Amino acid sequence: LKDDKFGFINERGEELIKASVSEIPDEYICGNITDELLLADGKVITRTGAILTKTKADEMESLGYGFLLLEDEACVRIMHVSGFLPAVNECLQDVKVLAKSFLLLKKNNRWGIWTLTGRQLVPYEWDEIQLLGETVAFRRGGKSRLAKIKDLAKIADQQLPTFSKEYDEIKLWNDGLLRVKNGSDEAVLTQSLNEWIKPARQQITQAFFGAISYTAAGYVLHDRRTGPSQHYYSVKVQKGPYACRAAHIQ
Repeated sequence: LKDDKFGFINERGEELIKASVSEIPDEYICGNITDELLLADGKVITRTGAILTKTKADEMESLGYGFLLLEDEACVRIMHVSGFLPAVNECLQDVKVLAKSFLLLKKNNRWGIWTLTGRQLVPYEWDEIQLLGETVAFRRGGKSRLAKIKDLAKIADQQLPTFSKEYDEIKLWNDGLLRVKNGSDEAVLTQSLNEWIKPARQQITQAFFGAISYTAAGYVLHDRRTGPSQHYYSVKVQKGPYACRAAHIQ
């Protein structure tokens, strides 16, 4: 600090940026700054003082993969650490990187998807867009649809991605399977969006071997290796082998 102006020095005390900055983030005051890019007087600068963008920002956050989120009182914007401003350099509500390959942007309370170079793939028309393993869930009006990540790239080639049918609820299991629900009907999908357990009026819960479905006919064990079992009156799952009592088959 010199003449009420801030500057930056390295660990050897050598001056990197002259004392010419009026405002810096509070976390800079204690020193030990390791960021390659700095926020000074609301501008993004390099450690040598070169200005990357004159876009004003109160806060700067790394999104990963070379992208930065710049935020002020009005909105957020996105830029790359190289100084490249994507074509989507406009006032946004939120920004995320999706599956390392796309930009997930929020504007007017709706989400859309853009390429990393700033080309729009999906318009701002979704209430929520969520990554679920290798699939993406698009939610609007209380209903969700699924698409595979690899199919999103087809939009850039003027091809429509393949969407699943609509669901009331989608839940990602830790083994990558997707439990979906429509009313009283439940099913389980693979990441390829194939039906592993067909839709039916049933209740499905995850198990260490796969899943257990329950209907009026009883319980069925769905093993990822051997497929579905016969019906059982009851099932008790333990940490090791699972025990069950067979139902009477008419």
